[in-house]
Amino acid sequence: MKLFVVGKINKENQDEWTFCGIFDSEKEAVSICKTEEHFVGPIELNHVLPDEVIPWTKGYYPLLEKKKE
Repeated sequence: MKLFVVGKINKENQDEWTFCGIFDSEKEAVSICKTEEHFVGPIELNHVLPDEVIPWTKGYYPLLEKKKE
């Protein structure tokens, strides 16, 4: 099952972020993004990830993407 994590990057320290919620709909996840610092990223339920850091290639910033259009 695919879920969507919503977070908000800390402007002063971009290595930190605040967890804002997890949703079963991408549309609902995007709807709570109110600033350009909010991001959405898909994640699979019950899927174990490796210990090393890996890029979250399908994560994105909805309001920044909207600006590009």
